[in-house]
Amino acid sequence: MTAITRHFAYTRRGRRVHYRRAGSGPPLVLLHASPSSSRVQIPLIEAWAHRFTVIALDTPGFGLSEPLPEADVEIADLAEALAETLDALDLGRVLLYGRHTGGSIAVEFARRHPQRAAFVLTDGYTITPQLPSATYLEAYLPPIVPRWDGGHLLWLWHRYREQFVFWPWNNPAGERADTDLPALADLQRGVVEFLEAGSGYASVYAAALRYRWDEPLRHLTTPVCFGVRPGDSQFRKADYLRTAGIEVEVLPRAAKEAARHELAILEKHAAGLRSAPAAPSGPPGAMDYVDIGGSQILLRRNDGKSGLPLVMLPPLPGGSDQVVPLMHALESSRPIIALDPPGNGYSDDIAGAASVPAWADAISTALDRLGIDRAALYGCHGGAALAAELAQASPGRFASIVLDAPTTVPAPQRDALAARYCPQLTPRWDGSHLVSLWHFVRDQRLWWPWFSHDRAGIHPSRPDIDVESLHREASLLALNIESVAPSWESVLRYPLAERLRSLPQPLMIGADANDSFAPCLEVARACRPDAVQGAFGAGKHAAIRAFLRGL
Repeated sequence: MTAITRHFAYTRRGRRVHYRRAGSGPPLVLLHASPSSSRVQIPLIEAWAHRFTVIALDTPGFGLSEPLPEADVEIADLAEALAETLDALDLGRVLLYGRHTGGSIAVEFARRHPQRAAFVLTDGYTITPQLPSATYLEAYLPPIVPRWDGGHLLWLWHRYREQFVFWPWNNPAGERADTDLPALADLQRGVVEFLEAGSGYASVYAAALRYRWDEPLRHLTTPVCFGVRPGDSQFRKADYLRTAGIEVEVLPRAAKEAARHELAILEKHAAGLRSAPAAPSGPPGAMDYVDIGGSQILLRRNDGKSGLPLVMLPPLPGGSDQVVPLMHALESSRPIIALDPPGNGYSDDIAGAASVPAWADAISTALDRLGIDRAALYGCHGGAALAAELAQASPGRFASIVLDAPTTVPAPQRDALAARYCPQLTPRWDGSHLVSLWHFVRDQRLWWPWFSHDRAGIHPSRPDIDVESLHREASLLALNIESVAPSWESVLRYPLAERLRSLPQPLMIGADANDSFAPCLEVARACRPDAVQGAFGAGKHAAIRAFLRGL
């Protein structure tokens, strides 16, 4: 299996770029279609990394790359952003592969920077015979608007699925798509990539549809191969290229065969290109990866502060994105690092790692690699169980622990609750698993336990069921939807109450009144009556800062 690593680079304007990299040899830069990310190009990276240094970029605004600041993005802006990215990666002359939007960016880049583009291969060059009207773009690229009932997730599933049924997707009276419907895992991936981009997806997508595809053809000095594939939405538009006097390369329909055919084309143009330099390390950024022996853990951090570091563990299942607001509120006090355990957020999934002990092993290794020998710990929900496991395994490493709404379920209820807690979220053909996910997230904030649905289980405080908050959490869980259920089971079976009694570190224990696991707070405090009682709520950050400063 090809080792694909993920990285961040920062352009001279400070914009964050996320990319995947594998292989060695001449640099080959992959640019994806809209609305996706470099994740969709993993099969190509694996197929070509034995011959090239393959660098697959997340287009601005997609995946984990920051969007461009321009309000109305055009392909020319994206081509210049590509030039800045190549500068940040210390890449000079490169081969370029682009699909749909990526093809437009690659061709425009070759027109503007011919000295840097050795060759361009497009797999489906976007052709719009007539420039789309504003009305057309509004209908084709509607915003993603969260709804209280989660209906927007069901809409999004079928919006993505429909583009493999009709061209264009929003006109069932138009052409039937000449392609197979993707597998459920690929549909899920596509929806996740939509969610990552949010409504901002429309900006780059619209730029590709507005792009005057024929203009660069008269000015190209870089060799370009315009590939088209049966089954692709652009296949029937290839005659526009032929009419313009452009030779078209018909690629095999099957993806694996097409990749082999494209590799042969790319190899013909690799002569004389220098091997790509190593991935630049650069200064630490706000987001980064740490390697733990073939797998990567994503971290978010602030640097440059003095004092004992604070390691933040997010709600699990979940991701570090959920603790960013608190992280920012605490920033003035000390260095802070928030991590995604394996299979959560943007960290690699590791076989058999959906358990508290396995997460602890991975996080401990990550802290070793980061040179963190002594730190304070913060853990929320399942992250509190992980904090307890880490602190028990390495008591000398952790000076103090803050437990935010810990999942301290009494032992007699533990197994029964763990077995029933998470609904079935395996992707289903009709997208109904996303609606189940939404109401699972929402009902956790309304009842304890969430599935009780009776008067006795009603949360006594005002629930936080703001649709934007629900949407952020559901979107994050959708990233690793297959691991949500086993992660919940491991968290709820973990003997957190027993662990708390034996931890030697000073503890702060608290919970927001409207937190899903606020009902478990009494059990946690009974286990450790000596713990500082956290007055959490609007002043949570101040209470935590005072606790850590007092030690």
